[in-house]
Amino acid sequence: MSQSAPGLIPIFGSEGQLRLLGRSSFTRTGTLAELQQTTGITQQTVSREVNRLLDAGLLHGRRLGRLHLVKPSRASPYFPELSGLLLKALGPRSVLGERLAGVDGIEDAYIFGSWARRYEGEPGAPPGDIDVVIIGEPNVDAVYDSTSSAGRPANALG
Repeated sequence: MSQSAPGLIPIFGSEGQLRLLGRSSFTRTGTLAELQQTTGITQQTVSREVNRLLDAGLLHGRRLGRLHLVKPSRASPYFPELSGLLLKALGPRSVLGERLAGVDGIEDAYIFGSWARRYEGEPGAPPGDIDVVIIGEPNVDAVYDSTSSAGRPANALG
């Protein structure tokens, strides 16, 4: 499938920044607390990195009472290319590839549908589900066990 993210770290300010960009690029609007929870990064680091990304215009933020909400800045001239890079490095193809690699009996696996269209460059919001076809004769329970948590925020995208 695809390479994992660590090879991309040199082009980002830090691993934390890469993980935050990855998480925020695949979500609509989220709080700093949600980013902390889903990335496993400390609150102080999340705040610092989010401020850097806001200053760079890669995220858009607003306050709602005590909540600090952030979302991708689709108006940024860097958004299309950055979003595509993050999708390829940290998206479902990478996550599922790693998880399915350990399942015996899989000859090949393909993502199709809306996520596949995002990989091909079709613009749009992140899809809510992932369509996968598996070629081979793996144990269905093993496939389910290896992939069921992939979409949960704490497990996906680093």
